Amino acid sequence: MLITNYLNVQIAGDSHGPAVYGIVEGFPFGFDVDVEKINGDLKLRQIGYGRGSRMKQECDEVKFESGLWKGFTTNMPIVMRIKNRGTYPEGDDERTLPRPGHADYSAYMKYKNKDMRIYAEGASARRTAAIVAVGSLCKQWLEKRGVFVLSFVESCGEIGTRMNFENLKIEELRARRNESPVFCPDLETSKKIVKKIDEVRNEGDTLGGTVKTFVRNFPAGMGSFSSAQSRMDSVLGANIFSIPSVKGFFIGNPASHLRRGLEVHDRFGKENDEIVRLSNNAGGIEGGISNGMPIVTTSYLKPIPSISAGIESVDLVTGEEKKVEYVRSDVTAISPAAIVIEAITAITAADFCLNDGGM
Repeated sequence: MLITNYLNVQIAGDSHGPAVYGIVEGFPFGFDVDVEKINGDLKLRQIGYGRGSRMKQECDEVKFESGLWKGFTTNMPIVMRIKNRGTYPEGDDERTLPRPGHADYSAYMKYKNKDMRIYAEGASARRTAAIVAVGSLCKQWLEKRGVFVLSFVESCGEIGTRMNFENLKIEELRARRNESPVFCPDLETSKKIVKKIDEVRNEGDTLGGTVKTFVRNFPAGMGSFSSAQSRMDSVLGANIFSIPSVKGFFIGNPASHLRRGLEVHDRFGKENDEIVRLSNNAGGIEGGISNGMPIVTTSYLKPIPSISAGIESVDLVTGEEKKVEYVRSDVTAISPAAIVIEAITAITAADFCLNDGGM
């Protein structure tokens, strides 16, 4: 369940069960849904250079189980179903070797069941398919109101772009992102990232990275400073942190802590008798409330913890020290993470607009 104020958004289903589900209550009546746009976003989540073998098994498509009538929303709870094709074989042995970096050991310390597969089902990134479906629906609703959300890969490992994309039109930025095999709109940096992924794959290791997100034309006055639940920055951050592998999140200029106040805080000025901001280091949110400037965030992701070279662990049953047997995984999930972060940002943005009646 994501943190929301107006919409009720829940994600259900096991990683290797029959399906994953996105459930939304409170979505407005009468909105025409483009199902193929949702399927397009689901496809983007599945691709990206560095992805593992499971994505070759899955072919994600959304099916509306309720809440849609002749293509438009009915204000009833929306249930979106995405079928799983990757499932556990019958009689598969229990897994008792915790994988460092996964939820295996910490969940075992809480629940005391030694079969690691149970925890993998709930903590798996597979559930992000349902998040993307819900986010794609919210993104369509926002775009009808002139608000656009876009995320892209800024860096992978130590390779990153120094280009400033804040002045590019959203259509051009999206086209450049989608042209890149790693969803980095700087195509020269994209080539370097592909080369780095190949190197790391050959070494049996994994990579993390950063994702930049823009929300354009978002109205001022959404959110409040009165509580953590009503602050747009705290809610957005909490929802982003629900994504597996996200370990850091920053709103605005990530280098602000290195600078002085006179350099960082966004001055006011006049332009054609209108009050304007002369910079956007705050990233569009001040005091928990949107200030009318573009919302700009950076998400930091750790490397994937399933490592083909193996990593040391201790069997919970036998006490034997040995390396974890490799489970199919990605070299990096930074490209699909951009699509997931875009989706969660859209869900949060739509929820604040609906809650505050600003659109």
